[in-house]
Amino acid sequence: MAGGLFLLSCNPPGPIIIREKADPCSGGSVNIESENRLVPALIWKKNLRDSVDPDPGIALGALLMPLPENKLRIVSTNNGSRYAEIRFREPIISPIVTAESLTVINTGGRRLLILNWVKRDVLWEAPMEGSTAIAAVYANKVFWVDGLNYMRCFDINDGNRIWDRKLDGIDFTVTAVCSLGIAVFADDGLIECFDLEKGDRIWSFDAGARIKGTPAIFEDQLVFCTIDGMVARIRMNDGELVWMKDLRSPVFGGLAFDDSGVYAGTIDRFMIKLDYDSGDIEWKIKAGGPIKTGPALADRMVVFAGLDHNIYFVDKSSGEISLAYETEGMITKRPLICGNRVFVAGEDNYLYCFEMQGGE
Repeated sequence: MAGGLFLLSCNPPGPIIIREKADPCSGGSVNIESENRLVPALIWKKNLRDSVDPDPGIALGALLMPLPENKLRIVSTNNGSRYAEIRFREPIISPIVTAESLTVINTGGRRLLILNWVKRDVLWEAPMEGSTAIAAVYANKVFWVDGLNYMRCFDINDGNRIWDRKLDGIDFTVTAVCSLGIAVFADDGLIECFDLEKGDRIWSFDAGARIKGTPAIFEDQLVFCTIDGMVARIRMNDGELVWMKDLRSPVFGGLAFDDSGVYAGTIDRFMIKLDYDSGDIEWKIKAGGPIKTGPALADRMVVFAGLDHNIYFVDKSSGEISLAYETEGMITKRPLICGNRVFVAGEDNYLYCFEMQGGE
């Protein structure tokens, strides 16, 4: 036992040896663009024998999958084979956040662990004071909101405190960060943005309703959605509203966007594309069930999953469905993208791997 975790392995604790060529992923989706049209194809699926919860992470050619019984399973993006499994004292309750060989893990709302998952070693830990907030990592700093309603900023490598600030809102649950600042979102709809270096408050914005899904940042723009169906784009440098659009249906799963548009899935079964500049609806398609998880962008496709057991690949320009792959269970976890591969964890205990392959 070390640093609040138990190591489950047939071999003595030691570094994980990644034998495959590592994918260029480090804690998020990598949107690939190709001169030729690519088409999705399932290349493998792996029975995890457990359901993944909360959302997994991806880094250095490995998927980090939270499982029941307080476990974190580390598997290869090459073929789904297991590298290692780590057991903690308490369950992982927030989505996995990765930064190459480091991952930030909230266990039970009590401890924030900074884990070197390659060496299977906890570098340092901090109290969460009952918070379920999702941490953020940027420029060797880790940011989180604890249960005392303080925004904390620490050096991710050595655990030294850089700054902290008392927040004005209540129950902050999600964060978004870029070079312009760290934005935190409260259950009452308040958004506050802080300077990365000193923690000075830059701006605040009242969204009017709870923001449940993870916001998205592209260049210097922040896009978020509220549970009552409002989607908004604001500037990260000053918090000024660019546009706001009412989708008239709750959005629980977060957003994805790039310069092609903004993509949101609704509880009433629609995947909707909004114009990046104006927020006008360009197209909407109806899935077979409610959409509770956010989409991801891969090449010229938007990828999302529904409670109808299907994984959808949709052309970003036309809104045409390229592939609807039916699984054996609901899907509530956001797809992960690395290079030309798309990974989806289903409630049927399977991990699915699709590859964007050359088409005509």
